Amino acid sequence: MKNRLHSSLILTSSVKNLSRLSFLDLGSNNFNGQLPSILFELPSLQYLDLGFNQYRGPLTIPNVPFSSQLTNLYLYSNKLTQKIPRSIFEMKKLDELNLSENDLSGTIEMSMFSKLSQLRALYLSDNNLSVVTNTITNSTLIFKMNYLGLASCNITEFPKFLKTQIELKLLDLSNNKIEGKIPKCFFCIGVETLDSLDMSANFITGWEQELKVLLWKVLQTLDLSHSSFHSYATKTFFSIHIPLHPNITILTPTGTPRILNQPILSTIVCSSISYGCDTMVQLGSTFSGEDTT
Repeated sequence: MKNRLHSSLILTSSVKNLSRLSFLDLGSNNFNGQLPSILFELPSLQYLDLGFNQYRGPLTIPNVPFSSQLTNLYLYSNKLTQKIPRSIFEMKKLDELNLSENDLSGTIEMSMFSKLSQLRALYLSDNNLSVVTNTITNSTLIFKMNYLGLASCNITEFPKFLKTQIELKLLDLSNNKIEGKIPKCFFCIGVETLDSLDMSANFITGWEQELKVLLWKVLQTLDLSHSSFHSYATKTFFSIHIPLHPNITILTPTGTPRILNQPILSTIVCSSISYGCDTMVQLGSTFSGEDTT
């Protein structure tokens, strides 16, 4: 249960006496002021949620001891600024890190997260960050991600390291600057696990090689809207077989969810700014919508 507490959260050095505290959820309040960095010094703390507050100013985290027990850190939806501190990359036991929806800035190389071998969920979306993905190699990448949110991160190319991420369940690359064609290997990401894929609002023009079948077995949402698909690429995409759940939510170009329920369904929504295409396709029946080319 969440409260709506207001004002600053004033913590004194006596907080350090809570040496056995392992779980602390202060999220979804109206706490403001600077982030209470003293909380990171609690020796047994594993779960810390300060998300959806009004904390502002630099994201300041003291140098944490090598024995830091933090596994879950949520600082999303605040007003934190400046760079992501290097001390975060020393939290060796982190399983989930959510820094999305702040005003963080600077350049972040994905290779910096290779130290966090237990990381399964990473959210950096909707900051002022520039995320560099081409410095990471298969040899430096240790973790296997389940959830990866990199929306609005100024990414300019398809991240090559993703082809090794066979356990992804959610991937958000929306609102970036990714140009060109989708590489064939991209469609092999998380074949058994991928549930949600958002690549909307990029400059995607098609795919490297014509595909007949998309192999994702549990995909429920796929958003390629507001891209730059050529007319030919759009038409050929409609002939691809996409095995999906019988109950599927589609994110339309207007952002309105549609819930579809059919025994055999293969559905995609594609919006092309250049060609005015807004079409829904269903396998096994005549597709609806119009091609205005």
